[in-house]
Amino acid sequence: EQEKSEVIQNISPVFVDSGDLTGEVLDFYSSFISSLTDILKKTNKSVPDINQDISIEKKSMSIEFDEDKWKVLENYYKDKDNTYASIPFNDLSAKIKQTLNNIQQNRIINLDKGAIKSQKVSIKKESLKYQTIEDIDKIYDKKEVMNIFNSTIYPYIKDTTLRTIVTSIADKFIIENLIYNKDLTELEIKNRIEQIPKTIGIVRENERIVSKHEPITRMIKIKLDSYKKVQAESMGLQDIVKQYIGRLLTVILLVAIFLVFIFLLR
Repeated sequence: EQEKSEVIQNISPVFVDSGDLTGEVLDFYSSFISSLTDILKKTNKSVPDINQDISIEKKSMSIEFDEDKWKVLENYYKDKDNTYASIPFNDLSAKIKQTLNNIQQNRIINLDKGAIKSQKVSIKKESLKYQTIEDIDKIYDKKEVMNIFNSTIYPYIKDTTLRTIVTSIADKFIIENLIYNKDLTELEIKNRIEQIPKTIGIVRENERIVSKHEPITRMIKIKLDSYKKVQAESMGLQDIVKQYIGRLLTVILLVAIFLVFIFLLR
């Protein structure tokens, strides 16, 4: 059971590689920015029909903003005094696109790295039959790439609400490209468990478990624990009584020696 537990804890979880999604991400982002720009351009016009169309377009956006955020976006779009950011709307949009491009080329898992105890992951590509092992330090999770994005873009932004808007945009368009596969991971655990020798920890009759001055290895410890367990299971009531009587007599003997010592000392 201990061996099985160690296999489960140390197994490298299996992730399926979705491939390079950079082009797809950038296309989605460009389409989003194009629609957002059209809406912000129309807000400068006060024609009733146009305002009604804008309301419909806002609701159809892939990211929903409340009225306060739309107000910040509208003000930032026509801001000429760098009140909201140190660069104009179009330049910030380009910066975001470039940052998304850089981030998306990394390997990003859809789990929290802190939950992976093995410090390694197995990566399965759809086109290949075998899996590759990767150190966890060489991959990212969503939290890490979001921190990278924010640390890159935030220096250009002064307004807190605008930072929140930009972060929500990044969270929407950054896509994890390594997807955890529970079935493949459980299959890997099953295969590893089946490889555990069935005789591990078994002590043969008259077998020497450990010699004098021999260091206690993990295998020896398993055999000692196994022997101790068998001895405990095979011990009858009479043996248990004898064991306790022996312990009691030992304690009485030690106490008697101590009392004699005290008497002679006086």
